[in-house]
Amino acid sequence: MRHSLAMVFGLILIGIVIGVVLTTNFNLDSKSLAGTTEKVYTEATGNQSEQAITAGNFNPNSMFTDVVEKVRPSIVSIYTTKTIKLRENPFFFFFRDFGNIPEEQLPQPEMKQQGLGSGIIISEDGYILTNNHVVEDVDELRVKLIDNSEYEAKVVGTDPSTDIALIKIDAKNLPVAILGDSDKLRIGEWVLAIGNPLNLTSTVTAGIVSALHRSIDILRGRNNVTSIENFIQTDAAINPGNSGGALVNLRGEVIGVNTAIATTTRYYMGYG
Repeated sequence: MRHSLAMVFGLILIGIVIGVVLTTNFNLDSKSLAGTTEKVYTEATGNQSEQAITAGNFNPNSMFTDVVEKVRPSIVSIYTTKTIKLRENPFFFFFRDFGNIPEEQLPQPEMKQQGLGSGIIISEDGYILTNNHVVEDVDELRVKLIDNSEYEAKVVGTDPSTDIALIKIDAKNLPVAILGDSDKLRIGEWVLAIGNPLNLTSTVTAGIVSALHRSIDILRGRNNVTSIENFIQTDAAINPGNSGGALVNLRGEVIGVNTAIATTTRYYMGYG
């Protein structure tokens, strides 16, 4: 059964998340999609923050750990294999010297490229939300759950204009993430990014909503589609592999999908 992508993408206007490394020399010219590496701009909900941070109940330890325990089981790691055609045939000069064979008739060299990303379980029967650029044109697609069980997955539908994709695994009774409302986000709210950065599964980082409604032209011109950019910026540490993972508020609601990073090094190391 094919779920309605219109419904899923409508819910996901909870917000697409861009990951940006904020430094004294912020360089938007170094933007990159996080199909295999990602950084996240984050979102948080105003009402939730007001309820969580009050004089009588403020406990930063339980505030974060409760959210992580609630959401982490619904975040998956995604592994892909893609066939890449090389631009130049390394044997072109060899064949040219032995027979004057036109280059277009030579065997086209290929290589296998491995990729990794993250995903968000949105139904008990195995529908998973991720980024389009994580699963675009892949030959093999595998999903690993928090219990280390692995499944082959298939792409159900994609929306390149928002860099959103829906994939499916054959599983039952899965933990499901709760989708929130990014329209209620306020700059300065706490958010958590959960994903698979650098193949470090189920990694959690924390930050605040740094800005809202960002447009950095990162999707424009990809695959000849009209892009829709309305990103959330965060200072939560994001690295390659976070793409498709969740940005959650302190209620444990997914309010964004980690999508891109702007950095001069491609990394934002947050572990030691």
